[in-house]
Amino acid sequence: MKTKAQFLGRKVIQIIEVTILIKHGMKHTEAFKKIAKKHNVKPQTVLSNCTREIGLVGYGRIDRFLEKVKNDEIFEIMKDEILLIKSIM
Repeated sequence: MKTKAQFLGRKVIQIIEVTILIKHGMKHTEAFKKIAKKHNVKPQTVLSNCTREIGLVGYGRIDRFLEKVKNDEIFEIMKDEILLIKSIM
């Protein structure tokens, strides 16, 4: 059974991996698919980790995620997630 820290860590890793692929020019849909295949999950799981799990909900959540990636705001969000993981380890 995975601990909460391991679960959160996997989520953070997936978000970072997707961000890197998008920053290198890959379309977000392909990035979600590639990372899903790598982690043996569905693309919807990766999409959820990149949006809902970091507070982006409702219509336009993918566009808001892409905007945060483009403006490097995603790294500030990830910093908070990493601090959360560290606090429960």
